[in-house]
Order: sequence, then structure tokens, then C-alpha cells
Amino acid sequence: MELFSAQSPTGENLLPFRLHSKFDKLFFWIKWPAAIFSILMVPGIISTFYHGNWNWSQLLDNYAFWGGIAGYFFLWKFFFQNPIWGTWFSTLEHELTHALFALLTFHRVIGISTSYRSGGLTTYLGRGNWLITLAPYFFPTFSIVAIGLSKLFGFSPFTRQLVLGITVSYHLISTFGETHLGQSDLQEAGIFYSFLLLPGLNLYFYALIAAHMRIGFASISRFHSTLGNSLETMFF
Repeated sequence: MELFSAQSPTGENLLPFRLHSKFDKLFFWIKWPAAIFSILMVPGIISTFYHGNWNWSQLLDNYAFWGGIAGYFFLWKFFFQNPIWGTWFSTLEHELTHALFALLTFHRVIGISTSYRSGGLTTYLGRGNWLITLAPYFFPTFSIVAIGLSKLFGFSPFTRQLVLGITVSYHLISTFGETHLGQSDLQEAGIFYSFLLLPGLNLYFYALIAAHMRIGFASISRFHSTLGNSLETMFF
């Protein structure tokens, strides 16, 4: 079981910007509005996905992407399920995602530990917030890194699709295994709340990955513009 801990605010004066408490208060107030928006976002994402230049029929033609998904699933099924390569590595990625979102909300991370026997622990200064707690269950860390590397090194379409297929397969498998009623992170954020928020956020990131895979890095702004128009048409 993955463990998650927030350290008490002792030593807050070491933080250069002292903004973490303000962010924690902000996320406290927007917690339930964020869940409602995540739910309302689902039909807009579906509309954007099917009517944009990255619809499902076109996605089926990306053979390298599907090959990456199938290839990683095969490796996971026969090799990566053992404690060292499977549990330990996925726990490390899980804790790094906690740490990333702690840093993004200006918390000072003071420790990360992982073990395939007892799970993982991320320790940071400050109260913490639901975004840090739930980030590993919707944010495809390796896929986002792959998108950045694709831009930086100019991957070919084949390489981009293959790498994204591998990382998406990893994220699907690890998230499916980690998301259950006994998961301490979900209990901390609230089981009911977690299952309201997470489907929409997962759908959002997978749709964004599909858009990027189809038309490249320029898809990010284009995807959000199309999504915004879809939501405006539906609700305003």
C-alpha cells in the first residue's frame, strides 16, 4: 500500500516564497467546485475528442501507439509484476508525482522513500491539499515528460506515438492497480470526492495525449480552444 504524509508546518520560514499556505487555502475553497467542473467537463471533452482532428477513427490508425500499449502490457504481464521492477518502480513514480505537485503548490519536499514491501512516503512542509494527494491518480507523469522530450528533441511521428503508447499503458495499469477503496490517499481526500473528481481529469489528460499524438505539440492550445468552445456551447 502506498503511504502519504504531510509534515507539520515546522520550519516554514525556510520556504523562499511562503506561498504554500495560501495555495492550501485556495484549494480548500475550490475543492468541491473543482469536482463539479470535472463532471461538467466530461461531455465537452467527448465532443472535442470526436469532432476535432483527433477523433477515434483517426486514432485507430496510429499503429505505433497501439503497439506501444500492447508491448508494455506484455512486458508488465510477464516481467514487471515482480516486486522490484513492478511494485517498487510504480511506487517511486507515484511518490514523485506527489512531490511534483507539492513543489508546484510551493511546498518544500523534504523526503521521498519507497519500498516494495511497505509502499512509499512523501514528506513535505505544510498542511497539503487534495491536489497533491490525488495527483498520481489522474496525472500521467511519464506521458507528459514524453511530450516535453518530443518537443525538445523533435521525435518523429512514429517515435512519438510509440513512446506515448508505452507511457499510457504504464499509467493505465498502475492507476488501475492503485485506485481502490483501501487506498489511503483516496481515503484522505474522501472516497466519494475522489470518484467524482478523477474520471473527468483522467479523461481530460488522455484526450490531450490523443490530440498531441495526432497533430503534435501545437495541439495543446488548439485542444483547449476547442474544448472551451464546446463547453460554452453546452452550458452558456
